[in-house]
Amino acid sequence: MKDLKAFLTRILENVPTKSLKDSFAVVLDCINYKLLKEFIDNIPDDIRKLKSKQINFLDNFYRDKKVQEIRNVLNTVYYIDVLQSLSRLLEDEQFCLPEYSVGKGPIFDVVDCIHPLLKDPVPNSTTLNEKQSLCFVTGPNMSGKSTFLKTMGILTYLAHLGIPVPARRLEIPVLSGLFTTINLSDSLNQGYSHFFAEVNRVKDMAEQLEKNSRIVVILDELFRGTNVKDAFDGTLMVVDSLSKIKGAFFFISTHILEAAEQLSSTESIEFKCFESVLNQDVPLYDYKLKEGISEERMGMQIIRREGVEEIFAGIIEKQKIMSTSSNNEPN
Repeated sequence: MKDLKAFLTRILENVPTKSLKDSFAVVLDCINYKLLKEFIDNIPDDIRKLKSKQINFLDNFYRDKKVQEIRNVLNTVYYIDVLQSLSRLLEDEQFCLPEYSVGKGPIFDVVDCIHPLLKDPVPNSTTLNEKQSLCFVTGPNMSGKSTFLKTMGILTYLAHLGIPVPARRLEIPVLSGLFTTINLSDSLNQGYSHFFAEVNRVKDMAEQLEKNSRIVVILDELFRGTNVKDAFDGTLMVVDSLSKIKGAFFFISTHILEAAEQLSSTESIEFKCFESVLNQDVPLYDYKLKEGISEERMGMQIIRREGVEEIFAGIIEKQKIMSTSSNNEPN
């Protein structure tokens, strides 16, 4: 209490906002309560010197007589803790306060954004607007697609809390919602297959858009739970439809490059990709978002690099030898 009083007295000299002044005034009124002030101003250097009367007084004061006031004091301390944490974020050059676009067409403009939980994140930038409101991301596995989409969700969420976001700059309109489908799983209890869960989630998204189109939609690897043909057709239908809807922003990734190529002439889609470089059959990723559609098909290269093909070949050869030996044994 003594330290809090000194801290608040010092802060009030810097003329904080009216809401903070009011909160701090309530706390100081509690701390300056006559009987408590006398004790705080004369705290014994050894807690064992406290008299029973003082202990009983403090116990009654904190837990009964001024219990609500003490809760207000604690809430203010928690609030100060949050503000200090946010101020430290703003000292970090990788964080900024978002800007909110008003009185013009919707724009989602981000410069050098990062995923805040990565140890050494690679910054990326992108811009969506009224004419290009859908970002379609392609690239090989492990190249950064899902991390980028998650970062877009984090930016949107934190911006609507009004706190610092992990980017050098973010301009975003005030939206009505955030809809994501990332890492969906099937449900044994409900009897849902992975694909059925995906379809239901996309249906929910469509119903949300029908009610209010001012939302951000994030779809990661659409329809991975079904066969290639249905996944291609489904992805093509969903992305083509979303590209014609106004007022929302869409961030969509796919492992079906053919779907992106089929839509390549759609002007309302911004095509972005992540790529890799092979070094002695080992893919190296720079995690940098680039323009265009990825042409990389790394699946078989990774399978071969891990020696899966050789293991199968060895099993087959071993079984052939065993079969030959068994057939040559005398009856």
